[in-house]
Amino acid sequence: MRDMIAQLMGSQHVDNKEKPSMPFDHHSVCRAFLLGICPHDMVPDSRLQNVVSCRKVHEPAHKADYERAQKERDHFYDVDAYEIIENAVRLVDIEISKVREKLEDDVKTQTSQAADSKAKQVAEIEAKIAKNVEDIEKLGNEGKIEESMKLHKYVEELREKIQDIEDSQTEVRTAGPGSNSAKLRVCEDCGAQLNITDHESRIADHYNGKMHIGMVETRETYLKMKANIEERRKEREEKLGSQRGYQRRDTYNRRDRGDRSDYRGDRDRDRRNRDRSRSRDRSYRRDDRDRRQDRDNRDRRDRDRRY
Repeated sequence: MRDMIAQLMGSQHVDNKEKPSMPFDHHSVCRAFLLGICPHDMVPDSRLQNVVSCRKVHEPAHKADYERAQKERDHFYDVDAYEIIENAVRLVDIEISKVREKLEDDVKTQTSQAADSKAKQVAEIEAKIAKNVEDIEKLGNEGKIEESMKLHKYVEELREKIQDIEDSQTEVRTAGPGSNSAKLRVCEDCGAQLNITDHESRIADHYNGKMHIGMVETRETYLKMKANIEERRKEREEKLGSQRGYQRRDTYNRRDRGDRSDYRGDRDRDRRNRDRSRSRDRSYRRDDRDRRQDRDNRDRRDRDRRY
């Protein structure tokens, strides 16, 4: 409740104990927070808060102060906020790429392991077939036709089993193994891992979650600001340049009007600084002279003591 009051009323209506220690235009205050679009606040209580962490000050009272000041003149804080959002989107995209690469590596590893396992199964079955073929020949030579036919039927079943294994291995190569990694997909907005076999309600919970909605809004804000950011930067540069030019013209006008009081004070201050500098120089020279004299006296005493 105190934060809501501070956000509505500003720092002037906050107790001294809770009053911000710096004004809203201080460099340590988050410009994106003043505009209500700081990425760190857009994804509350989620793992992306560590990715888009913000170390600047987030003080609710600053928002009201900024909104009042913004009505009087344009502060161009949207230019600074755009840079913050642009960096946050870049960091999230990097995180999404890392997650996607990890899933692809896991699928490849599991596919290779599954292929090795199936190849081992095929080798074992082929060994059984070879042994049974030898037994069929022996039984045929001995005239045991009925037993030979039973083994021949068993060998055909083994060959069908090999064919089934090879068919399933082809499916593994094309679609990946039936593991969790193969069933996971990466959300292109927030980087969350979605299981395609989950129930629709569970997938809908993700798309309605704070992290996903926050990143979608952040990306939309980024694209809107990107459309006119260059124009806003030029406006800020022109305004800052005109303000600097006005300050120089004001200084020249004071000189032209003959307003010399400030300049007399400057001359007096410069003269006092020069006098102090000269006094320090004389003091340094005097100290150097005394040190040289003391050194000469010590050398003289040392020579007298030796002789």
